[in-house]
Amino acid sequence: MNTGHTAVHYNDSTKMVWEPVTNRAEYYARIKETVNGMTHAADQRQPFIMDNFPEALNKKVTLIKYFRSYLTKAKGKKDGVEVVTCSPFASAKAPLVTEPHMTSDMVYVKRWLLTSRAMIFRLSNKTIQVCFLDGAEVILSSETKVVTYTDAKGKRLTIPLSRAPSQSQEIADRLKYTKDILSELINNKEL
Repeated sequence: MNTGHTAVHYNDSTKMVWEPVTNRAEYYARIKETVNGMTHAADQRQPFIMDNFPEALNKKVTLIKYFRSYLTKAKGKKDGVEVVTCSPFASAKAPLVTEPHMTSDMVYVKRWLLTSRAMIFRLSNKTIQVCFLDGAEVILSSETKVVTYTDAKGKRLTIPLSRAPSQSQEIADRLKYTKDILSELINNKEL
């Protein structure tokens, strides 16, 4: 994750996020909830410290540790936190451990989808991130109603969503593609 967290979305739709500086982790189990006679899936959060994890999570903790180790080795980094990005944009500063969602109620991937043009992530904070295969990136924030667009060369721009389509044809095309995919997912009740 761009925060330096290691996150895994397991095949059984459970998730885990690990903050390596403080060694805190959160596991999200899928549970069924019934509200007003309607049953739907929800995520149940279970926080813990990686050095003292619940025995029932042994396999999943082993997998996330292996995943982090693999990514670190693949990037040739031995110490510290490696951040794998989907665009060439490099932030001037890393997030601080004291920032919200860094050590508790961490942001994680709720759903993901791979298409012929992009990988799409729906995050737990209702943000949509679209990583295009050419290195461009669209981040939609529903709470602040802004879009952050990063072109394939790493130039980043954050603007109100209402102004984004008129900014450039490239941004308009990427947003239309994102809207079409999201509309299809919503219509099929997959998002």
